[in-house]
Amino acid sequence: YMVSLVNGEQGIRKRSGIWLENAVHTRFKIGRNVDTTPPDVEITLNGTVARRKEDLSVPQSGFSITVLADDPVNFDLDLSTFEVHLSGPGPVPQPAEIAAQGEITKQGLNFRVPVDQEFEQGNYTVYARVADMAGNYTESEHLAFRVVDYDMSVMPFERTQVVWVRFDLDRDNNGVADFEDDLLHLGLITSGDPLGTNQRMIDIMREGILTQAHLIYERKPNAVTQSRSR
Repeated sequence: YMVSLVNGEQGIRKRSGIWLENAVHTRFKIGRNVDTTPPDVEITLNGTVARRKEDLSVPQSGFSITVLADDPVNFDLDLSTFEVHLSGPGPVPQPAEIAAQGEITKQGLNFRVPVDQEFEQGNYTVYARVADMAGNYTESEHLAFRVVDYDMSVMPFERTQVVWVRFDLDRDNNGVADFEDDLLHLGLITSGDPLGTNQRMIDIMREGILTQAHLIYERKPNAVTQSRSR
């Protein structure tokens, strides 16, 4: 088989709005084997990793529902079949609305809840259904989450977030932490520490880095900072 995308005014446009300059052709063969293996489907909120999916809390809008799918046999998903099903205490967008408003790629679907469709507070469940080109459907896990009226004093994290900052790594195995090697190369500490000021400068730089990390992550003054070196 051959599929062609027509160029020119009678064809399709690029995202920029410009017509294709040249036609695009692709060929494929239909094999004899029957594909009966459904795709793998995963659903997540805000890209949260699997080990932190339990007891999730999100604001009423602005959070993302992401569906990732992969077909282990022929690697072809039917992109028209992405269905995201939501249930909860208030009105929720239907699967067709989510598909129309979301961004669908070969890897999956991403839907960001707009402000004008904010959810009511309460407990919700979401799951997804996706099929491959052979018509094999898979239903993802049912993911439970809670919509809350977020408190700006704890944004962007709804719960305790542990961030490890390592100052003790010695990847070149020279017996000195890479952090201190960098300070030496930058001229902020001196070899042999003749004036006994190196440790003071190391402490100042460490605290400065942690302070900037707090600003980047928008952590508030009630955050607990612990620095440790080996």
